[in-house]
Amino acid sequence: MTGRPGEGWKIFADGDEADNVPLWKVLAQFRSDDLDEGLSLNAAIINHAKPSPVRYYNLAFIISFAFGFLSVLLLIGLLVSGHSTATDLFFYLTLAALAATIAPHLWRQAYQYGLKIPDAPLKLPHAPDRLFDEVLGYLQKVDGPKAYYLSRLRKKRVPLKRRQFFGRLRYFLFSEHSKDRGMVMRYPTAMSLPTDLYLHRDDVETMLAMSRPKRRGGPGRNTKYRYDDAIIALIGEPQSAKDDDVRESVEVSRAEVVFDEKRRAVLALLGFDPEEPTVTGGNPMPLAELFQRLLDLPDRAVMDVIAIVIGETLFAGSAAVEAVGLHIGIDMAAWWNADDAFFAGLRDKEVLTALVAEVGGDAVAAANAKEKGTTLKAIVRDHLDGSNGRAKIEGWVPKWMAFPPAAYTERGGVGTVAAQIEGARHDVEMELQREAA
Repeated sequence: MTGRPGEGWKIFADGDEADNVPLWKVLAQFRSDDLDEGLSLNAAIINHAKPSPVRYYNLAFIISFAFGFLSVLLLIGLLVSGHSTATDLFFYLTLAALAATIAPHLWRQAYQYGLKIPDAPLKLPHAPDRLFDEVLGYLQKVDGPKAYYLSRLRKKRVPLKRRQFFGRLRYFLFSEHSKDRGMVMRYPTAMSLPTDLYLHRDDVETMLAMSRPKRRGGPGRNTKYRYDDAIIALIGEPQSAKDDDVRESVEVSRAEVVFDEKRRAVLALLGFDPEEPTVTGGNPMPLAELFQRLLDLPDRAVMDVIAIVIGETLFAGSAAVEAVGLHIGIDMAAWWNADDAFFAGLRDKEVLTALVAEVGGDAVAAANAKEKGTTLKAIVRDHLDGSNGRAKIEGWVPKWMAFPPAAYTERGGVGTVAAQIEGARHDVEMELQREAA
């Protein structure tokens, strides 16, 4: 991982159930773009990681329950025995049964978390896995994202301490099966964990964005960057979206339409098939022929080709996008406007209230602070459209889409802000390296 967003992670609060992403699904998304494949690969690692004591966990519970029941019977016998000769026998048998009841839980505590409070992740009893440790690295940080579970009765989000992910069985927290997760104690109690553990959807998206390889050159570059990933990146940014509405919104946007016009011109310039969806899509033209064609073009035309290639291969949400947008001074209001897909993605009440204050003023936001999210969205839309008697706001874009981007809350989890901070951090590192040289 490359670090944490400077704005922080999602604060702990109750909200839409759609924002709850199970940990097993988070790791599967890190493992593979195919969820089923990711789950299968993770399950194989978890099954291989099971140490021999784990197979006796269920037996330990049965023993604990049996001795607990026996201790109750012995306690009753102790109470009814009075001061007979059997009193001492019942007393010692009761103590022994209580000790046998507690012993399995103490054994689990000692095995999983040691005999004292762990200050760092304990040594694993099995071979480590890079992706497991990568995701765990976030959850183990003091200022990392907070995993949580839902209380059974009120369905409230209950946060977990970071030391929950220090134990020797921490890999089992990512299992899709509750019987595996049930073997892990809820730190610092002797209770088993609930059925599912979650991360907030925004935190998951931020983690995935930060896990993308950084294309750096020269001293200090990321040596873990795989070259097959580099080839895929140069083929083109996939412009993937979570739902069809967002995908359609991008496809019909003014920016995409204008860019595609320029792309068609470059395809014709290079003699490529005019029906090709992209310039960088792996055209069958031999490399030597393409190189000669570029040599024959004037400098201005070559620059047009370069601009399209860069535009197609810049990864959305990356630090490079923020750096380029800030450098050339893009006015996003000229290329984007709020549509149905934008409003459908707004779920956070605090952010919606901040948007109302931005377009309608603090008085309007305060008067509607207790309204539902649907009402707040309608107010923002009315101001942008100038309808229902509200003053029209021209040239508005949310803060996170501007250059430079900003957040509406102190919670963080804003991908564009995190990317900008990462880019600024990289610039500082490169400057220090130049000074050292």
